[in-house]
Amino acid sequence: MPDVVRVSPVYETDPVGGPPDQGPYLNLVVELSTDRSARQLLQLAKDAEAAADRKPTARWGPGRSMSTSSSWATSSSTSLT
Repeated sequence: MPDVVRVSPVYETDPVGGPPDQGPYLNLVVELSTDRSARQLLQLAKDAEAAADRKPTARWGPGRSMSTSSSWATSSSTSLT
């Protein structure tokens, strides 16, 4: 993916909602330096989901093999550490 500055280690979080036997979520953060709009970045995330063959299933549940989300910051002094 273009514009990658750094990638965090993978970390686990407990699931919220969904079935009681659901395992932990695996998460990571990718910091970008980009001129792309929020909408363009969302499309890149959706393209990554499609490339990983993610099929939309239950909103919260074990069928979710991958999900992407984004946060937006415009300040060059913003730090993700």
